[in-house]
Amino acid sequence: MNYLPEIFETNNVNVCDALPTDLYSNKRWVEFVAHISKFNQFSIPATLDQLEVLLSSESDPTKISALYTGIAKCHIGNGEFLLAASSLSKAYSLLNDNHGDSKAFVLLEMVGFLVIINNHSHAKMILKSISSLTNSEYLLRIARYYEIVNASRENNDDVISELTESAKYFENIGCYSTLAYHYKNMGNLHRKNNDFDKALAAYENGLTIADKYEYSHIRAAIMHDLGMLNHHRGNFNGAIDILNKVAEMADSHYTKSFTSANIGYLYLLRKDVVSAKEHFTNALNISTENGVFYLVPGTCYYLGMCHEKLMEINIADQFYNKAYVSGMELIDKNFECRGDIKKAVSAYVPFLQKYNEILSQNKFEKEHELDFTIDKTLNEIRGIFQNAIFQDKMKKHNTIKGASINLGIAERTFFTAKKRVEVYSNEPTPKIVESFIHLNESKGWKELNMEFENNVINFLYDHYGRSKKQLA
Repeated sequence: MNYLPEIFETNNVNVCDALPTDLYSNKRWVEFVAHISKFNQFSIPATLDQLEVLLSSESDPTKISALYTGIAKCHIGNGEFLLAASSLSKAYSLLNDNHGDSKAFVLLEMVGFLVIINNHSHAKMILKSISSLTNSEYLLRIARYYEIVNASRENNDDVISELTESAKYFENIGCYSTLAYHYKNMGNLHRKNNDFDKALAAYENGLTIADKYEYSHIRAAIMHDLGMLNHHRGNFNGAIDILNKVAEMADSHYTKSFTSANIGYLYLLRKDVVSAKEHFTNALNISTENGVFYLVPGTCYYLGMCHEKLMEINIADQFYNKAYVSGMELIDKNFECRGDIKKAVSAYVPFLQKYNEILSQNKFEKEHELDFTIDKTLNEIRGIFQNAIFQDKMKKHNTIKGASINLGIAERTFFTAKKRVEVYSNEPTPKIVESFIHLNESKGWKELNMEFENNVINFLYDHYGRSKKQLA
């Protein structure tokens, strides 16, 4: 294939021209890695570890390419899409025109990745090249499976029957993970057609396979769709109950964050903005703490919407801004401007235009938000700030253990520090402090304190005319 989507840049990777010594063994190797990168036996982290161990002792370029593709599959499963794109780029760059099976394998994983990030046109383009590269029935069947799934977006009436035929092949060769995904897709198609009973039956077939072979990641994915089926059937409580279980059980940070955001979205549909905000915040924390950057723009967009509905315009402004900036960063890295990324980058300017007067007033007030620090010592400022942190974390996590984990400190440290600043519990918490804590949910204890103190010192330094003597 002469052209690849720009997201798979290969300019900085050396291309190896070595030929495979045994075409048949390499063909089997490709199929082996294709299977294990579907996580048939291990969790995502364990699979990644196994692949990296194999990579460290391998010299054959086709096998290295297959391993990089398996590693990319692990990164995709965990939502680390930038790392996934990089690994797929490395995998493809190691191959030449004599490596047809290996090229087909890498390209198929690129297709799967492109579908996840809503780049269906490029996925469709790549699929057209597969049949010219390989005679492997397994790889050709995978390609056909992707074509069927892609056709389902166009409401093709024959899709379910074709999926059923495709499923028989993967069942016959014992590739049960792919079979489970077939049932997942069948369920989604039936749900789109409002045939909810057939959707439920398909999901249950997929769950039976996932449970039998202990595919925890597939179980979480199908359970998520089952939760959304309950939503479409009008069973809000059933949907929330299932989605909460998914967010708890999922090994993948991507699945955890995506599911938490969907819970927030369901609450938003019911106009329960406070509950929606809580779940979107949780989704954002998971994404930012674990490198799931692809979900950040959309989550920030919905958080901006929540705060806008609550008329917390200043905070909404900061989230819409973060949505715009993070969305543009992904576009700059050749992600498509579609879906939530498009919403994120399109919403900010209309928001600024709508609330120009309020934001101008807020800007003036913001310049004076740290005025409360002028007549206080640094220890008093720290006490007010840290007491506000403890109150916020205890409110959100209910237990010292949960709050300590969120802040990245020991429970003993949490208890001791909290007791030390309780003297400030009757002090009103300044808005700037509340806003700072809220916008930095994912940061730990040390980082929160250092960043806030830097802001305070810079403010006071300017206030006292940059006189270190007066500041001291």
